[in-house]
Amino acid sequence: MPPKADAGKAKVHSRSSQTCLSSQSNSVETQEEAEFSQLSVYDIISRIEERNRDPLVAALVRALALKIPQELSRQVEEEQRQRTIVISGIEEAAGDLRPSEHQLDVEEKVTDRRNGYNFCLNNSSP
Repeated sequence: MPPKADAGKAKVHSRSSQTCLSSQSNSVETQEEAEFSQLSVYDIISRIEERNRDPLVAALVRALALKIPQELSRQVEEEQRQRTIVISGIEEAAGDLRPSEHQLDVEEKVTDRRNGYNFCLNNSSP
């Protein structure tokens, strides 16, 4: 039967090696997590699908992947709508104008309309 002192040393040695393995594992996880931030959405989804074994989770991940582009385009459209000013009564320019001419035409019509209302672009107070 080994002396009790040796058994205590073995437990301490065992704990220290577990701590070492645990800290190495945490360091690997931290490196992987740092790499995740560099991945595209679809790469992240692919990695989830590779590791996943649950069919329900796989279906949820696929549904999420399909919704991401839709949600992103909806948010972009909503942001553009928030920055858009609609002025009623301005006629559409002829379809054969170049884009720069079309923009000038619209700007002239808006300027004429604003001058008619005696409204100054630089004065935002009512």
